[in-house]
Amino acid sequence: MSDLELLEIHFVQNGAQWSLAENSKYDLNLPWHPLLLSTPPVAAPDRMVKYSTASVVSGYRFNSGTAADANKIEASLGELSIDVFIPVSVGLGQDAILNELRDRLVRVPLNDAKLIKTIELDPSGEPWTAAESALGQGKIIMFSGRTADLGTFMHEVGHHVASARGATFLPTTWETAMEKDGVGISMYGFKGADDDFAESYMFYQGAKNNPDARKRYPNRFAVLDSIE
Repeated sequence: MSDLELLEIHFVQNGAQWSLAENSKYDLNLPWHPLLLSTPPVAAPDRMVKYSTASVVSGYRFNSGTAADANKIEASLGELSIDVFIPVSVGLGQDAILNELRDRLVRVPLNDAKLIKTIELDPSGEPWTAAESALGQGKIIMFSGRTADLGTFMHEVGHHVASARGATFLPTTWETAMEKDGVGISMYGFKGADDDFAESYMFYQGAKNNPDARKRYPNRFAVLDSIE
């Protein structure tokens, strides 16, 4: 992908005057995620998340290496179980965190939610990111003892979905779809194929039924359709 331009601008000449081509006007004016916030992924109507009673794990070592006492809570989605670790120091804020996490989990496709084994609210307060994933461990980590917003959470789930497809998925199937679409999914997606997929997965969850989105990203959506 290194030989691709981030954005290609075309001009047309009318007499002595030059102006932007219509396609370039469209590319320049289109928001990166035009539908993600206005049409978030819809929660499955029969999906419920139940939480177990918390048990304290003394000196739990979070993914960052920070050790702190943590409440371990089991989140159950039917037969699916996810371990949630929340610092004891969060105190009374834990109920609000669990409610926000429930809102995230019910919107994740069930087959994809099965890839998540552990969710940590790491108290380390990493300054450069709101969340990250530990691939191969089925872990999503959110920092500063707070939940990530819906879009960020879906992005992290997307990393696990791509990882589950195997080592050749991103450099072959996905990069081919990117090249055929010929347009970026987001500024963050320009970091590489892995983040392009995660951003596309996030966007797809809210826009999969939108014909304009499918017209703009037909090849990415075709791949996502095939693995949904």
